[in-house]
This record gives sequence, structure tokens and C-alpha cells, in this order.
Amino acid sequence: ARIEQFLDSPHILSGLSMRRRNNPDPSSPSTPTHEIPASPISFTTTTTEDIPTPYPTPGRAIFGFVLHCFGILFTLSYLVWLWVPTPVLESLSITYVPAKLWAILLPLLIPILIALFVLLTSLRNWIVFRGVFDDIQEVTHDFKDD
Repeated sequence: ARIEQFLDSPHILSGLSMRRRNNPDPSSPSTPTHEIPASPISFTTTTTEDIPTPYPTPGRAIFGFVLHCFGILFTLSYLVWLWVPTPVLESLSITYVPAKLWAILLPLLIPILIALFVLLTSLRNWIVFRGVFDDIQEVTHDFKDD
């Protein structure tokens, strides 16, 4: 309602606004002789559901909360497995646990795999794109005349 009052007020660029105006009297000197085209922009038809927002929808918020809870649960179980000795876990009837070697290997394996991926991707790009710009005949584009 406030936007409509603002748009209908006379101080908006001497009658120009984002909405199409209905002029009932075509002989009036203030009425333009040409028809004002309908603007694709309208302040009155946009609902709040159509406006994109960075805030999560309720469904995404629930999935995010569940993933957050599972992440905390996984981290706590990993730390318990890491710090509690195996005989204590066996006395609690937890017998199926991986070897403690994996407690050291997994945190070291992640940065090694990332570095290996970067190295292999760089080598692949170097091999595939080697010599592409050496000859001007090789540089082509889709905008040439046939």
C-alpha cells in the first residue's frame, strides 16, 4: 500500500512510474498523446514467495539440522574410538572396530588425495592443451563465416 501511494504521488519523475497509468481524459494537456507501454516490472504483482532469498526453506533447514547432528555424532564416535583403548571397547561389547592404524592413516590420506588430484589434473591439462596456441591455424571459433 505504501509503495502504491509512493508510485501514484505526483513527484515521481513528473508522472513516470513503474506502473501503467490509466488516463481517462485524453484531451487533458498533462496526458501524453502516445500510449505508455506496459512495463514488465511491477511492484504490485510480486509476492514474497517469488523473491529469491538466501535463507533456507524449512525443508532444507531440517536436512541441514539432521546432517549437522549426524556430523557431531560421527565426530564423537570417531574420537571415542581414537582415544579409548581397544580392551575397554571390548569390555563394553564393542568388538567390531577397525585397527588403530586407520586413526592415523585417514587424517593423513585426505590431504594426500587432494594434492594428488591437483597434480594429476594439472598434468592432464598440460598434456591435453600442449601446443594449442603455437600455430594460429589451430585457434578456431564458432563465429567465422562459412
